Amino acid sequence: LRDWAQGDALRPALTETALKRLTPEGLADATLQGPPPQHPALWALAQLPQQLAALPSAEEPILRHAALWVAQRLAQAQAERAQMGFDGLLTQLDAALHGPHGDALAATIRRQFPVALIDEFQDTDPVQYRLFDRVYRLADNAPETALVLIGLLLVGASAYCTSPMWLALILVVLGGAASGLWPAAAILPSGGLLAVTAVLLFGPKILAILWAMADPARRIGFGGAARMVRGVIADILLSILMAPVAMLTQTINLVTILMGKKASWNGQTRDRDGMAIGSAIWLFKWHMLLGVGLTLLAVEAGAVGWTLPVVIGLFAAPLLAAITARKDLGRRAEEHGLFQVADPWWRTQSYRPLRFRWPTGERRPAIAANDE
Repeated sequence: LRDWAQGDALRPALTETALKRLTPEGLADATLQGPPPQHPALWALAQLPQQLAALPSAEEPILRHAALWVAQRLAQAQAERAQMGFDGLLTQLDAALHGPHGDALAATIRRQFPVALIDEFQDTDPVQYRLFDRVYRLADNAPETALVLIGLLLVGASAYCTSPMWLALILVVLGGAASGLWPAAAILPSGGLLAVTAVLLFGPKILAILWAMADPARRIGFGGAARMVRGVIADILLSILMAPVAMLTQTINLVTILMGKKASWNGQTRDRDGMAIGSAIWLFKWHMLLGVGLTLLAVEAGAVGWTLPVVIGLFAAPLLAAITARKDLGRRAEEHGLFQVADPWWRTQSYRPLRFRWPTGERRPAIAANDE
C-alpha cells in the first residue's frame, strides 16, 4: 500500500480478497478477540474500488485521436501515390458537390445520367444518399429526371425471420404431438400444399434446364444435357441438406443480435483447403444436438418420416462442411463437369486485329475484324 501511495500505479498490487480483508468488514470477520482495528485508511479502502471504477478512462479519447491520425495519414499516403479507395471516391465527390462549383457538377452529372437505378438501397449509407439527393434534387421531384430506388429491406428481413418461424413450427408440431395435445397427422401439411411448395422451390430449376436445352449452344456451354441435369440434381440435394443448417444458424444469429451482442458479416475464406472433422463437429454442435432432440420428439410423435430431411441435414452438417471445404474434391467435380456453367460472352469472343497492312508495298483495302 505504501508503494502504491508513493508510486504511479492506478491500483494497488492486491487481490480482491486481500483488499476486502483490509476493509472494516473484513477485519471484523478476521478479529477473533477484542474490537477490530479502526483507522480512516481502512474506511477509505472500502470505498477505493468504487472510486477507481468512477475514474474517467483515457481509452476512448486515445482511440478517437488514433482514428483521426490514421485517417489523415492514409489520405496523405494516397495523395502521394495518386491512389484512391472506394471511400475516397464517395467523400471526394461529396466534397466537390458541396463546394463552390457543386451546382455545375451536379447539373453535369444529372444531364449525363438523367435516370439512376439504385439497387440494394437498404445498404445505402448517409454519404451515398446525400450524393443522390444533391444530384437529383429529390425534394423538387423534377419530371426530367428519375431516381429509382430498389430496396429489399422487408424481403431480406423476412428471409431471416422465416428461420426461427420454421424452427418454432417444427417444435410446436412435434412437441404438441408428443405430449398428446393433437395428432401429428392432423396438423401436418397436406399433399396439395407440399406440391405447391415443391413447385415454388424446384420449378425455377426445371425451367432453367428447359431453357438451356432448347438451344444447342447454351446446352454445350453448360456441359451437355447429362452434366447439366446431374448438376441440378446435386444442387437440389445439397439445398435440401443445407436448409435446416441455415435455419438454426440464422436463428442463433438473430437471438444473438436481440441479446445486444455484436454481429458482423465476415467475408468468405476462399483460400482454405479442408476442415478437420473434429473442428466441424464442434462448430456444428448445436445443430447435432437439435437433431437429437427432434429425433426423440419425432419418434414420440410418430412423425419420423416428415422430420427425416431436417434431421439428416442437421446430423450431416459437420460432414458437409468438411467435404465441401476440400479443394481436391472441388477440382475433381470440375473435371467431371459438375456444376458447370457457361462462360460469359466476353470470355468467348475471339477478335482479329481491327486493321492491318499487307506486307507488300501494294495498297490494298483494310479488312475489318469479324467475330470468330
